[in-house]
Amino acid sequence: AAAAAAAAAALAMPLPLAKARPQERPPWVSAPVVSMLSFSRSDSVADLSTLSWVNALISWLWPKANAALTEYVHGDLEQRLREMLPSAFKEAKFAKFTLGQNPPEFGPVEVAHHSDTHIEVCIDMHYTGDVDVVIDTGTGGIALGIRHLSFSGRVCIVLKPLLEKMPIVGAAKVFFPALPRVSLQFTGLAAVAHNPQLEQMIRQTVDDWMRSRMVLPHASFHVFGTEEEDVDPLD
Repeated sequence: AAAAAAAAAALAMPLPLAKARPQERPPWVSAPVVSMLSFSRSDSVADLSTLSWVNALISWLWPKANAALTEYVHGDLEQRLREMLPSAFKEAKFAKFTLGQNPPEFGPVEVAHHSDTHIEVCIDMHYTGDVDVVIDTGTGGIALGIRHLSFSGRVCIVLKPLLEKMPIVGAAKVFFPALPRVSLQFTGLAAVAHNPQLEQMIRQTVDDWMRSRMVLPHASFHVFGTEEEDVDPLD
């Protein structure tokens, strides 16, 4: 969510093209960019380009986002694992947890104009990470590792209400409209051999954790307006 919010902020930034020569402009400038689609309740603009400038920004922000996401996931998911795994693994904990150096990639993006006070940005997110995760199962030194993680899904950011004064955006809601597809590759097969269902239980726990945090009807809310502006993030 942090990376997705950073991407949304990047979408509002002006593009530094004024000093670029035509032959030096990045590929997304000359690429076919926009196709227009009409819907019954809103207008939608779909950007079919690669969003190279957004992905470049995310790559620069990734070391900070990685640290923040690592702390959040480590603290929140570890407790969920203890609750979901069999009683023999109730002392399970992350002995090591990092999302690696590879940043996620974004695109294409679709922006829907629902009303004068309501805009929705939906962007596809793809992540293939060189993660380094070790789970101490708490059963006599048996450890289970995750060496590869892939993640693919669409993240949406609702900007509502839009105000006629600063900060312009009263609140933002970030969510996945559907459960993202997650693939995990495990190491430390000794732990799996002792409990063949352990691998599947970890996968299910990760899916349930994401579903309970960021998949509709659940979402992350961020309020920027004041109480006087009557901003309701749950609306």
